[in-house]
Amino acid sequence: MGFLYRRRDSRLWWVCWTDITGERRRESTGLTDLEPARKVLEGLEARVSVKRKLALAAVQTVADYARSRAEAGALLSCLSPELASSPLCDVRHQQVMEWMQALPELRPADAPPARALFMQLHRLFDDAVADGLVASNPCRSEREAAADAGVDLDRRLSNHFTRAELERLLSDPRLDRFRRCQWAVLALTGARIGELLGLRVRHVDLGRQPLGRLLVTGRWDSKLRRLTPPRSGLPREVPVHRTLAAMLQEHLRASLPIRLGRAADPDDLLFPAADGSPQQAGTTLAHLQRDLEAVGLRKGNLHTLRRTFFSLGRQDGAAAQVLRLISEEPRTGDPDVPYAARCAEIARLDVQVGRGGGGGGPVTPAGPLAPPRHARKLGR
Repeated sequence: MGFLYRRRDSRLWWVCWTDITGERRRESTGLTDLEPARKVLEGLEARVSVKRKLALAAVQTVADYARSRAEAGALLSCLSPELASSPLCDVRHQQVMEWMQALPELRPADAPPARALFMQLHRLFDDAVADGLVASNPCRSEREAAADAGVDLDRRLSNHFTRAELERLLSDPRLDRFRRCQWAVLALTGARIGELLGLRVRHVDLGRQPLGRLLVTGRWDSKLRRLTPPRSGLPREVPVHRTLAAMLQEHLRASLPIRLGRAADPDDLLFPAADGSPQQAGTTLAHLQRDLEAVGLRKGNLHTLRRTFFSLGRQDGAAAQVLRLISEEPRTGDPDVPYAARCAEIARLDVQVGRGGGGGGPVTPAGPLAPPRHARKLGR
């Protein structure tokens, strides 16, 4: 990150920045006005960023990139030695197909199915494209790549929301506060939709220090219509980002009582349907898609908010392993990270409500909305 400054013996703005080798560089912009000097700094940082990404893509292997992504843990143990050691920019479609053929022998017994692993690799390379590390996704054949050439860039990069897009979704006054708080929980904790729908008022402890806490005790299964306990049988403590804490406080004070038509009790669901029963995942998805369309954001789904948690966390310097421990049940061999250390990583996220405009807004529940097509089929 560079900055502008003035020397005592000059009226000109000088710029200080870090080049691709990590060395601090200083030089005069030749300008006396601040705004043009800022543009010079932005141009320098943009050029350095491009050079750094090109250099990183030349040396960063598939395994290195997978290790930096909390959601790619299962994939990492199933990569072939050849694919794992290949630089990102050198992987070709044929190499991915050879890995798929050898996957039955590489995959441990407790690993996800082969198709799920392929989709994890597909998303990993999609993120590499979004990060500017590779030009195209080698999981796509040449025919698929040609067919996708005309697809809008926003759609291809819609595996997560940018910081500005997320802040707009959480701040826009045209959206219901009740739903905005839902999206904040998903995007700032990495929780899955079933975990969100299973939360109750008693699971919220905003007085916990150094950050408030959500206690995840299971997942609401919308198909079986029951709460599924965690595999370990133990609840998971999730730190509450300060932005989320302010939204939850307002939610418990105003939005939830309006939804229920009375004061909230500890046993009430944190995000119930209009009648107090658990929401269905399909209907929640339809609400999100309607909200995204209302504020002019690109298409996404509930898992897009979860991936946004990992993406923004990595951008802000949070440890990938701690982000994974916060967002899902621990695996065998995972270290025991103290709650204070988890809070420190969550506090790194720079997400603010109202920074991109908005604030306030209606607290009345949304009107009835038909669930998406696939949810209607399941209900028949």
